[in-house]
Amino acid sequence: MPTIFIKNLKDLIFGQLNIRWSALNAQQTAYDYGFLKLSSFVHDTMLSVEQADIIANLQKTIVAFNGTGNDQKDKEKLKEHIAEAKKAVETARVDHEAGATSDTLTCLQDVSNAIENFYMQLQDFPFPLLGLQDAATPEFIIYSHACHYLGLAKFQPDPHCSIEIRKQKEQALYNRLDKLKKAIRPEYTLDEQREVALQALKDLDRDNNDIVKPKKAVSVPLVSAGFSLFSMPVKAQTSSVGTLEKEILLATKEINAMTVDTSACPKPKAATIVPMLVRTTSKDAQLAAELAAQAKAVVKTARGGEVLADDEEVVPVLVTLASQEASGLAESQAKKAVKPPVTKDEIEVDDEHHQEDGYEEDGYEEDDSVDNGNSRSSSPSR
Repeated sequence: MPTIFIKNLKDLIFGQLNIRWSALNAQQTAYDYGFLKLSSFVHDTMLSVEQADIIANLQKTIVAFNGTGNDQKDKEKLKEHIAEAKKAVETARVDHEAGATSDTLTCLQDVSNAIENFYMQLQDFPFPLLGLQDAATPEFIIYSHACHYLGLAKFQPDPHCSIEIRKQKEQALYNRLDKLKKAIRPEYTLDEQREVALQALKDLDRDNNDIVKPKKAVSVPLVSAGFSLFSMPVKAQTSSVGTLEKEILLATKEINAMTVDTSACPKPKAATIVPMLVRTTSKDAQLAAELAAQAKAVVKTARGGEVLADDEEVVPVLVTLASQEASGLAESQAKKAVKPPVTKDEIEVDDEHHQEDGYEEDGYEEDDSVDNGNSRSSSPSR
């Protein structure tokens, strides 16, 4: 799996190459549909086809590149692929007797320069985003989008964002990334990571809006001969929420869409499970077996498929805090297993029924064999 830097670098390179390929393909389409039939355009159109093929092959190479885990070596390798494509374009232009300069050559050179500038920017960025292996967790989704945001400044700079505003946004980004890294622990499950990560994105979004929200107009007094004549409202400098907000929205969407199966977060541990011992006597063997089967199914899911071993005398029953089904079954069946004491009124009514049916009873002797100690409550502790 490529690093976060290489993953986003590939995406940014592909995007720039795709813009150029679309322009070259449009020229070919114009010729195919008869818009350009003059002989002077035929030659240029064939050259465009060759250049489009070179760009398309370069895109395939970029997509297939996985990297070695060494960001410095990998970015140099990508620059080599671009240099090879640039040389192929130059050869094609010589064959078609075209000029030494073209939009395609300019595009390839700009991409090569942007790769280097992007790498240098991450070197200077206070939060370590170089050499960071990608992972399917909410934490690393935010790291990846932060890296992509920084890369856009080199590949697709926003003309509406001033240098000062840009610096403030990058400082806010660093602050939130640093707090996120300190807040998330390695053992956090998906739900725990998601909660912390989404809060970090909300905080960053608030920071971003605080940086770019319009300021109130200030009044600048016009003075003449020492007297204030009137005040002129002047609008303070503002900037768009821009690409940072877009990255925040995309990261939020990805994190919300994650599931236990698609994420690399740790699964729920046995520490969240409450142990209970149920003795298997002849009287409650069936109840214990049913309860144990349900509890084991819960544990099997929580432990990623690990199966517990049975014991002849004692069945270890583990019930998760989130599962009330097993405890409810235990409680209801335990109540059924223990007969309540018969009251005096019930004895008298029962005697009357027996006498009416022709039977006589000497009296009622309470059965002491009922083991009231076998009743149990399996409500898990919190």
